[in-house]
Amino acid sequence: MRFRILAPTFSLLAALTLTFAGCNRESPKGGPGADKANKGTTATTGSSDTKETFSIKVPAGHTNVTQGGQTEVSVSVSRGSNFDQDVTLTFKPHDGITVTPDSWTAKKGDDTGKFTVKAADTATPGTTNVAVTGTPKTGAAATVDMGIEVKRKS
Repeated sequence: MRFRILAPTFSLLAALTLTFAGCNRESPKGGPGADKANKGTTATTGSSDTKETFSIKVPAGHTNVTQGGQTEVSVSVSRGSNFDQDVTLTFKPHDGITVTPDSWTAKKGDDTGKFTVKAADTATPGTTNVAVTGTPKTGAAATVDMGIEVKRKS
């Protein structure tokens, strides 16, 4: 009887651990090799296509910001070993949220940027996303949503 109760509890805890274990949320692959890499065809063959890609990493979960306040976040570009291109990151926030600077170019060797997320006094409390898009000189762009939790000003 105890095993029946513990088994579902253990399964739930394992699922939660896997869900929250990472500290970043990552985009699909971008760059010249992205089409094949995102279809999974190169992962098993060891092709160089996955080496010619990049992805964007944003904080996992939701970044908290209070109405009228701001917080700093780090966003990075993770490169395949053969991907040397600059990647321009742009941010598309929703009403009441701004990201400063609103764009930034990641150069090889300088792949992590710091950004300020601000919520206006009138920002609607609750969860929203900021779309972060990375555009290389050639190949596919990549986009990931960065979660934002707007807290009511007390």
